[in-house]
Amino acid sequence: MQNDIKHDLNRILHEYIKNSDYLDQSNLKSYIDIFVNAFKSISEWSISKKKLMKKLSSQQTKENKEMINKVITYMENEKLITKIPKKITDSKNEIKILHLSDIQIGRDIDRLLFIKLNEVLKNLKDIKIDYVFITGDLTSEGEKDEFAKFKLFLYQLNGFFPHLKKEDIIIIPGNHDLNRRLSKIQINLKYKNFNNFIKEFYGYERKNFYVVQKHFNNLTFPIIALDSNTEITHNPLTYHRAFITGEQIGEIIKFYNQKEISTELSEDQLKIYCVHHPPYVLENFDIGILRNLCKGGGLHIIFHGHTHSFETPTILYTRDNKIIMAIGCGSPTTKAKKRLPGQYSKAQFNLVTLKDDSPNENSKLYNIRIKSYILDSYFELKEKNINEYLCTCNIGDKIEITFKQLIN
Repeated sequence: MQNDIKHDLNRILHEYIKNSDYLDQSNLKSYIDIFVNAFKSISEWSISKKKLMKKLSSQQTKENKEMINKVITYMENEKLITKIPKKITDSKNEIKILHLSDIQIGRDIDRLLFIKLNEVLKNLKDIKIDYVFITGDLTSEGEKDEFAKFKLFLYQLNGFFPHLKKEDIIIIPGNHDLNRRLSKIQINLKYKNFNNFIKEFYGYERKNFYVVQKHFNNLTFPIIALDSNTEITHNPLTYHRAFITGEQIGEIIKFYNQKEISTELSEDQLKIYCVHHPPYVLENFDIGILRNLCKGGGLHIIFHGHTHSFETPTILYTRDNKIIMAIGCGSPTTKAKKRLPGQYSKAQFNLVTLKDDSPNENSKLYNIRIKSYILDSYFELKEKNINEYLCTCNIGDKIEITFKQLIN
């Protein structure tokens, strides 16, 4: 196992740094060895420059001291290790969610992709991000080395937002994270590499469907991660079949019916769902399943990806003292059609701010500000390239919704 990890890291890091102007290419093998030891040393989610230098001191000699310092500086510049963050003002009555989707890191690593992700995150470095939702398609083909590369991105992510805990990052699979090559051998193997990655990242095994409880402005709310890929296989007849299984619906109902949960969760509170496919793509998504999926009243928000482009937020349901809305996210990395190799489409990602402006316990007033960022081909963010929407949801004796696009 250790040899496999070392082999993967050798290959991935070789591709990652081989075109670097900062590192002497004639000593590439020595740099690779230092990088591999550096990544093997990082067992924590967040590691500082000081800690990493201490961990690498055992292999330091007079000959390689300068190389080790160069590697650490390079990792720091690439946001692969954490700097001490400056204090960012926190707001008690709002939460900010960075929504990413369809990153699709491929088997043939392209360093431009990592530079692009770096520039995407740089635009948010001064914002207090509370949660990161990655709604599927982490990889291109669900191969083991692709997930190893995605782990590099997660370290990059942590370099920008060192206050985040692993549990604040919600990761769900997309159809590209299924390994169809393995599913031809045995259908149950399609999740093998994704599940191994999840276990390695979080430190424990976890189902692709799960519920976590979070706290917001004295309220407890659930984040429900759904898997819409269970029916998808290598077979052309089911290659694109998106489906929410009855088992998942049953688990949601069971979750809400638990005594300790039902007493903690209020009827008119916030409820969040993360799923890869948008509702209109799901084969079995109708009013009946919507009612079962979104139990109780309150504001239900479904975060999804899959389409690779921003979609105007949609109100799906406004009855039974509940509001259900869907927010789709574009892709920050995927190649556009009819472009040359190495050229990418405009980077897209969402920043969603949820603000609780409730006047009292009997009436809930939520303001949802959705900003969809679009970076141009030079990775520059311009105000005109931000789609911004404000949705106000008032849930009391009656439901009132105002929805408008904000003009920059």
